[in-house]
Amino acid sequence: MTNQKNNILVSIVIPSYNEEKSIEKCLYSVFEQELEDKYEVIVVDSSNDATPKIISEKFPKVRLFHHEQKTLPGSARNIGVKQAYGKIIAFLDGHCIADKFWLQKALQAMKKSGSSVIGGALKNGNSQNLISIADYILAFNEFAEGMPSRSVLFMPTCNFICTKEVFKKLGGFDESLRAGEDTVFCHKLIKNGYTIYFDEHILVVRIKRETWKEYIKHNRNFGRYSSYVRKKINLPGSIFAR
Repeated sequence: MTNQKNNILVSIVIPSYNEEKSIEKCLYSVFEQELEDKYEVIVVDSSNDATPKIISEKFPKVRLFHHEQKTLPGSARNIGVKQAYGKIIAFLDGHCIADKFWLQKALQAMKKSGSSVIGGALKNGNSQNLISIADYILAFNEFAEGMPSRSVLFMPTCNFICTKEVFKKLGGFDESLRAGEDTVFCHKLIKNGYTIYFDEHILVVRIKRETWKEYIKHNRNFGRYSSYVRKKINLPGSIFAR
């Protein structure tokens, strides 16, 4: 078992909360990666729906860590990294589908750019739904499919890859935040002299929010914590938040 741990290069960490509608597609996509290097899949789940049952029955290779109490995304990701064997951590969300070359392109981009932290493009998986289109444009217009590869100041954690060494050095994600923990982490990265590289070929399809209720709830929380984060650290718009 020790040798198996040592041979793992990448640990895919997925936080999950009530993802019974999408978790199968997500996990099928990560187990179909075109990659010669060994990788593992870790799901940190706190669902009260059928999500953990689906994972246990259909994906026995997943290292599942289930919590009875709801775990915030930042905390769940930190738990996953603590359990990870890989030297590289690839973050994905339970409502996302990874392109089959996702990890391959990520490792290539990491080597080519020389950056320890990279991310990729996000494609809307609900392109027929107007609410989903609005949500996608509002949240991910900077990382849409077709945007040029470049250095950026921020990457969302639904398509985020970094070395475990850097992640631990910066203390992981802020576990007190319901949203915006990726913003704070990226701010720490830049402040400590690291670069974040966006590569258009590292593709993830995002499936989420098709109703007004989901849309309004998410953006209300996002706005609240976005304001809080801008008060806490010096980001664009901080003067208005204060």
